[in-house]
Formats: sequence, structure tokens, C-alpha cells
Amino acid sequence: MKTNTQELAGILVNGIAHDFNNVLGIMLANISLAKQYTNDQTKLLEKMEDIERVAQRARELSQQLLNFAKNSEPFKKKLNICDLLEEGIRLAVSGSDITYESEYAEDLCPVEVDEGQIKQVISNLVINAVQAMPLGGKITVRARNFELPEQEEDSSSNLQPALSEKKYIVFSITDEGFGIPPIHLSKVFDNYFSTKENGNGMGLAITYSIIQKHNGFIEVESEVSVGTTFCVYIPAADAD
Repeated sequence: MKTNTQELAGILVNGIAHDFNNVLGIMLANISLAKQYTNDQTKLLEKMEDIERVAQRARELSQQLLNFAKNSEPFKKKLNICDLLEEGIRLAVSGSDITYESEYAEDLCPVEVDEGQIKQVISNLVINAVQAMPLGGKITVRARNFELPEQEEDSSSNLQPALSEKKYIVFSITDEGFGIPPIHLSKVFDNYFSTKENGNGMGLAITYSIIQKHNGFIEVESEVSVGTTFCVYIPAADAD
């Protein structure tokens, strides 16, 4: 039998290459826009700052590749998930016909996560949403606290086996795109599965793996011609 190590290495490298392509696409879109703003210093500076942030994201991806090669453990720190969501969605929709709105709970708990890996999750989900709306549309991002009910009171029993902590933050990313057919819905997190003509099927597989490593859970709801919502549950950290 072929070694699982080789297969895992292939999955990781494919996933990071997929993210690099996404990052380079955003960077090129911002460079193209920057060229149009040569007489508007304010807008030009804004686009240059976007390019700088995307370049930083590319550097983080290269560091992740090095960490995978060294089998390093995730480096976790306490942070506000809203900051990562805002950065991820603003960069992903830059240069497109996509608008977005965000709704965050005021008392949102912090999370203790690997910042680079969670940025990768958000980037994958937002770019998927953008690609699902080639003619334009709106993305809605929400974040709130979530406390797992007692077993007997749980009205969402599908979460009970998947979540091991008591308190979580849950964020969702909703698009108005073409949706996912029911026959494909259970396969979206499988390695190499993609409904896109040129997709490699690694973005959501890597996303699922990262969330699992953070003791979290991800689920998807979709309706054809209406849109798709991804919900991500991450254990909440104590607020300082």
C-alpha cells in the first residue's frame, strides 16, 4: 500500500498551492485597479495597502508550508474573530462586483486559534462565495456566541456529537450564488471533490481539516439558485 504520508503531503501541498492561486488572483486584481487610480492618491493608497496585506498573507502561507514540512504544532493566540473576518472578506471582494454586509454580536467571545490557519479558512470560504456569484451579488457575514444546550433540550442534535466544548463562537458566510445540488452537498468537504470546471477540490477539504484541529465543527446549507451558507463553530476562549 502507498504510504499515507505521501498522500497527506500531496493534500497539504495542493491545498496551499490552491490558496496561493487565490492570493495571487486578489493581488493582481488590486494591481489592475491601482493602475486606474494614478490620479487619485487616496484610492491609490488604499489599493496599495490591500496589496501589502495580500502579500503578507502569501508570506503566511509560505510559513505554513514550512511548518507542515517540520510537522510543527499550530501556534495559537487569543484574538477577536471579527478582525479576521473583516480583513478576509474585504480583500476577497476587492476588484469584484460583490458587496457585503456584516453582523457581529457586541458581546462576542474571543477565540484561541492559529491566526494563519483561521485566515486560510475564512479566505477559502469567502472566495468560494465570490466565485459562486460571477454576475455579482451580496455576501453576508455573521458572528455570535453559541452555548451548547443540554442533551435533552437540544433542538439541533446533529451538533451534539460533533461539539465537545460548552461555549463556542459561530460565524457564518452566506452568498446569493447558484447553490450546491443536494446530491453533492455531502461531498463538499471531500478531498479532490469539486463542482467547478477548473477546481481542484482542496479548498474546503483543507478548511474542514483546520477546523477539526481546532476542536471545532463546520456545516453547510444550500439551495440551488438561492445560495449557500457555511457555519463554523470554534471553541470560545475566556475573555480577559
